[in-house]
Amino acid sequence: MQQIDIILTLTESHPALTDTIASITAQNLRAWRLLVIAHPSADGVAAAVDIGDERIELTQHAGRSTAAMRNKGLELADAEFVSFLEAGDTLMPTTVSDLISSARASRFGAACGSWLVADAGGTPDGPPMNPPEGTIGLGELESVLSIPATGTVIQRSLLEGKRFGANLTSASHTDMWLRLCEDGMRWQVVPAVVASVRHDSRGGLDTEHNPLDEMRSVVERSFRRASARGWEVEVLDEANEAGVVRTALFLEASRMALRDETADPKSASDVFAPAGEERFLTPASLARATAVALRFSPSHRAVIDGSTEKRWARAAHAWWSRCVSQKWIAKHELDEAVQSLAAELVDPRDVARELLTAFGTPCRLWVGGTDRTARAVIDAALEGGWRVLVLPGKSSGGVNTRLMALPSRVMVASGDEQIGDNDPLVIGAASERDLLERYGSRQNVARWNGAWRRAFEEGTRRLESAWPRRESSSFDDAV
Repeated sequence: MQQIDIILTLTESHPALTDTIASITAQNLRAWRLLVIAHPSADGVAAAVDIGDERIELTQHAGRSTAAMRNKGLELADAEFVSFLEAGDTLMPTTVSDLISSARASRFGAACGSWLVADAGGTPDGPPMNPPEGTIGLGELESVLSIPATGTVIQRSLLEGKRFGANLTSASHTDMWLRLCEDGMRWQVVPAVVASVRHDSRGGLDTEHNPLDEMRSVVERSFRRASARGWEVEVLDEANEAGVVRTALFLEASRMALRDETADPKSASDVFAPAGEERFLTPASLARATAVALRFSPSHRAVIDGSTEKRWARAAHAWWSRCVSQKWIAKHELDEAVQSLAAELVDPRDVARELLTAFGTPCRLWVGGTDRTARAVIDAALEGGWRVLVLPGKSSGGVNTRLMALPSRVMVASGDEQIGDNDPLVIGAASERDLLERYGSRQNVARWNGAWRRAFEEGTRRLESAWPRRESSSFDDAV
């Protein structure tokens, strides 16, 4: 009997469908069923799913939207958990087992993790996007709005009586996540990358479907429902509604402005302008939205490596110039925004590889902590052939959902276990103070925070060098 039904929807043919299916068949957990719900007009689907695996079932459904097809998948599902997937998206090999373990270990029955945006060849377009660690729900509304459909696991009983809004397109899953959270559900966050999702499609604004209007409608309806049900959460206060809506819409506008070479920052700012407010942006929020938009762009790579940033800095500069001209942020704050953007684009996987390279030949490696930074080191070490032991640290609180989601090849050390004199130890960010007190005097100790700082400083130097204002034009000139 399968533990999870994975609902894969296709409204049209997709060249990467076989990659999506391959990522499912490669899962270390074998007790799954893949429900492929495809529109009859989607060519090549039957051949792609006919790989001799009886766990894959194809159903043709003439629904006109992804939401309608997900609803059909829910009708067919009967496993303990369900997950949603779109053609072109892929899962990491341990995603299903990690998410199910975390969902079961929490009391809420749902789990998500970090995700990448990858190009057609599967190459990640920038560092992972990370929800806050721990659990997130209505009290962390802006984080809930960013969770994609792919790379989540939900107990099927939580979805009984619910349907995806058939009148919604890009935000149908967001609407569902909000309604689940309104029922009291919270997402248990796995501190690891669980999925890769697709770029935005190329082209300008679709006049028949404005994602800003749809996102505004979804969020505003959630506020109305939460208020009617008596939710007493500060972020759901009526005074905060406009701010939450504005932040969500600005992210969508940034994705429009940086989508591809033909994108027009002025058009994006004009569409967003009715929601804008003077000085509503901070350097951090501008940088965060830009970093997300660059990842989703099919034309730009959200990477700072000494050359790539020179190709997208001008587009980002043009978008920021529009924000200055609209008085959404002050020009003097943009220096800080450049630094914040560099911080957003530090890739933890690169930091982890740098730490491991300094230790030389792979051997037994100790990793202190179970937070997201420690997990980045663990994943890089396993990939590099290290034998990994984890020291949970006080911040982990003993056996918890993070420990439950660790890869099976990782051993968790007991409190009195001794580290060998020559064994390398990497200390994650969350457990640094605790573990430095215990092991800081040893040789072969590396600190995540120190390595991250070096990567941030180098990224800042490169991005400041590439920024167009240092060549000729100023933000005022570009407007």
